[in-house]
Amino acid sequence: MKKIPVIVGPTSSGKTSLAIKLARRFSGQLISADSRQVFKKMNIGTGKVPVDGVVEARNFINYWTLDDVVVYGYDLVEPDEFFSAYDYRVWAQKKLKEVSERHLPILVGGTGFYLDAVLGQRSLAHVPPDPSLREELEPLDVMKLGERLKWLSLETYKKIDKSNKRRLIRAIEVAVNSQKQEDTNIESSLQEHFYIGLTGSREQIYSRADSWVESVWDGGLLDETKNLISLGCGESRPMNGLIYKTVREFLSGGLVEEKAKQQVKYDLHSYIRRQQTWFSRNKEIAWFDISEPDFFQKVSNHVESKVDG
Repeated sequence: MKKIPVIVGPTSSGKTSLAIKLARRFSGQLISADSRQVFKKMNIGTGKVPVDGVVEARNFINYWTLDDVVVYGYDLVEPDEFFSAYDYRVWAQKKLKEVSERHLPILVGGTGFYLDAVLGQRSLAHVPPDPSLREELEPLDVMKLGERLKWLSLETYKKIDKSNKRRLIRAIEVAVNSQKQEDTNIESSLQEHFYIGLTGSREQIYSRADSWVESVWDGGLLDETKNLISLGCGESRPMNGLIYKTVREFLSGGLVEEKAKQQVKYDLHSYIRRQQTWFSRNKEIAWFDISEPDFFQKVSNHVESKVDG
């Protein structure tokens, strides 16, 4: 059985564009590993369509196509539905096995926690949401949440993104659940895999992210956010996260436009740094510089040597 390429790297590094090219060359289909792209109706702000080139995107019931390459992992749940890393692992491992029967699955995404979960790098407990506990934890800042998690589970505390309030709350929720049990029925990894990491200077990645903000701001992001608010999704969890929260504040008159755009850029820069830190811990990743002129050829040669190796 062929080994699965796993394409990782920070946002705006061109992961999806690369994956599309590799899928064409190796008869592949993409499986997204992005915690924001699982939500329906949230297309532009989550970057489902690459902006570093002209890409024809089509949205079907159970999958998308980007330039006729099939992409799974978009639009799995509504914005107000609960969807955990455990839920993603269950879905993704099933989809990987399904795609492997006819095509080369290419796992691509910037959510390291999702990737670790599906590839067996992290054990997960199937713990349902605890509304009362969440209500208790919500007023706390990330510092206090981190202190509580550290007391409950030092191992989890060391690994988690300590600036991500949502993940801190979820980790505490799992840690305090007295009846949690590690899932043993799901395979740790369906088949062998290898990592391809995209890198470049931090200034280059920042610049690409800033250009993306400029291109989508009046290119659909504002209208998408207005539509989500009109559908009653304004207070949903993903709408209070990266990008959308600031856009909502601008639309409500809380920020002037230039300040709002600059805030989105700053937030993306911070997100990029956290992603780079996360992936830097994985010593199995083969890194490729996106600024090199023969970048794609190098990656393609690497994939060819690994897939059947």
